[in-house]
Amino acid sequence: MDASMQAILRKKSRNENEPLNIVTFLTHGRYESILCKTGQEFYSTRLNEYIQWDDKCVPRPANYHLLPIKDNEINIPRHIPVDLVLCQAPNQRLIAKHIAQIHHIPVVSITHTMGNGSHEKEMIEDVNVFITEEQRYSYGFDKNFGEVIHNCPDCDLFIPKENVQKDGYAITVVNQFINRQECGFELWKSIIFGFETKNILPYKVLGTTPGLSESASSVDELVFAYQNASLYLNVASNYLPLTVLEAMACGTPVVTTPSGIVNRAIIEHGKNGFIAKTSEELRKYSELLISDKELSCKMGKEAHSTIMKNFHHDTFVKRWNEVFWKTAKIRRF
Repeated sequence: MDASMQAILRKKSRNENEPLNIVTFLTHGRYESILCKTGQEFYSTRLNEYIQWDDKCVPRPANYHLLPIKDNEINIPRHIPVDLVLCQAPNQRLIAKHIAQIHHIPVVSITHTMGNGSHEKEMIEDVNVFITEEQRYSYGFDKNFGEVIHNCPDCDLFIPKENVQKDGYAITVVNQFINRQECGFELWKSIIFGFETKNILPYKVLGTTPGLSESASSVDELVFAYQNASLYLNVASNYLPLTVLEAMACGTPVVTTPSGIVNRAIIEHGKNGFIAKTSEELRKYSELLISDKELSCKMGKEAHSTIMKNFHHDTFVKRWNEVFWKTAKIRRF
C-alpha cells in the first residue's frame, strides 16, 4: 500500500483512544521522556551518528522507538501508519518536510532556542510550539501565533528529600558550558571564584564539559545532587533551562539573573530564590544560602511548591496532547 492510501485510511479509521504514531528525531532525552507521558508512540532516528539515547540521563520509555538509517534514508516500517512529524531543531526541518511529503502527514515544530528576528518566519510549519512567550517574541511573532507549552520537570523523578541537610554548595547543570555563550560561563566563573581565588564558593557542575565537568552517572545521582545543593546557580540568558525546574522540583532554591520567564513567572525574589543583576549580588545571595541551611531548606520548599502548582508535567502532557491531536487532524492529501 502506498503512503497516500495509507494516510487516507489512517485518517478514516483512527479513533482518539488510539495512540498517534509520531516520527521525530533524537534531540533532548529528558524532554522527550516527558513527551512520552502523553501516551503517544514515538518513532525516532538520529540525524547525527554521535547522538545516542543516554540511559544515564534518563531511561528510554517503552513508547520511544529508535529507528535505523539505511542508505541515508530513515527506515520507517511499512506496517506503521504514521500520523505526524515532530521537528525539534532547525537542522531537522528539511528532512521533516521530506518525510511529511512522502507520507502525506503534517509537521509540528517545537523550538528550544531563542530566535533573532523576523527572518525566522520563513520556518513556519503546520503547527509551531514555543517553550516561553519571550521565545515566541524573539522569533518576531505576537501572542496570536502558535502555541506556548512551558518546560516542566518529570515530577515523578525529580522529588524533594525528606529532612534534607543541605551540603553547602551551588549546583549548575549544563553540557558544553564553556562553549555555549547563552549559558553564561564567564559570569558563572566570576561568581564562583569571586575577586580572590582564595575564596572559592563551594560548587558542583554536572554535564559534559571537557576540562570542567562530567555528566551524572545516573538520574539518581543527579537527583541526589539537586536535593543536597544549597542553591541552583542560573546565569543563562533569555531562555528557560529545564535544569532550573528540575532543581526546584527537588527542593532547591535558585539564584538567577533576571532572564525572561524565570523572573517573570518562576522565581519570586526572597521566597523561592533570589534574582540579581550583578555578579556581586549573585555572589552575595549564593553565600547567604550556603551559610544559612535553614533558609535554603525553607526557600527550597517554596521552590518545590512553585513547580507542583505551576509547572507540573500533568499540564505539559495535557497541552502537548491537545497540540498532537490538533496537528494530526490537518489533511495533507
